Amino acid sequence: MALRKSPKADLRQWYGMSVQVGMAIALLLLVFAFSANLDRGDTMNLEQVDQEVVQMEEVLQTKQIQKPPPPPRPPVPVEVPNDQVLEDDDLDLDASLDIDEPLSNLPPPPLAEEEEEPEGEEGVPAPLLPRPAPCDGELVVSFRQREDVRLCGLVADGDTLLDGDIRC
Repeated sequence: MALRKSPKADLRQWYGMSVQVGMAIALLLLVFAFSANLDRGDTMNLEQVDQEVVQMEEVLQTKQIQKPPPPPRPPVPVEVPNDQVLEDDDLDLDASLDIDEPLSNLPPPPLAEEEEEPEGEEGVPAPLLPRPAPCDGELVVSFRQREDVRLCGLVADGDTLLDGDIRC
C-alpha cells in the first residue's frame, strides 16, 4: 500500500488563495507608503555658497622638436693600389692539452683588497666588517642511504670524509 497525503497537508489546495492574499497585502502596503504624510514640520534652511571663480588661462600650444636627420652614410671604400706585400705569419695551432696532468702554475686565489682603517670618533679606529674574498667554486657532496633509511659514506669532491653512519 502506498502512503497518501492527508488532505490537510496538501499545499496545492491553498496555493491560489495564499498568492492572492499576499498580493492584496503588498498592494495595501504600497498605498499606505505613498499616501503617508512624511513632513516633519520644521523647514530646512539652505544657504547658497558663493562659487569659486575659475579663470581660464590661455595655454600656448607645444611644438614638437624635430629630431636631427641621421648622419650621412660613410663613403664606400675605394681600393687603392699599394705596392706593399703583407708578410704571412706562421701560427702554431697544434697545441695539445693533457687533462690528467696536474696544474702546477696556478696563481694564488684572490683576496679581498685591504683598505685603510676608517677612523671613528676622536681618532679611535673603527672595527672593519669582514668581507668575503671574491672566489667562486663548486663542491660536489654525495652519500649513500641504507635500506633502514640511515645515511652512510659521505664523499666530498672525490675524497671520503666519513665511511660510517651519519647521525643527524
